[in-house]
Amino acid sequence: MINSIYVSVFERPLIGRCWSPPRYGTLKMNVDAAFKGLNEASIGAIFRDGNGVFTEGFS
Repeated sequence: MINSIYVSVFERPLIGRCWSPPRYGTLKMNVDAAFKGLNEASIGAIFRDGNGVFTEGFS
């Protein structure tokens, strides 16, 4: 069974999205951004290791 959730004004289903760890010895960066009109935006990211441990982040 596939679970769907709806987000944003676009109402796009996010199907089967979940975090998976990177290979041993590497980091994985997850990024998200938001926009408000044409003149405002923000971005943030986090880095996690192969054990899912947070190592760095920024916004």
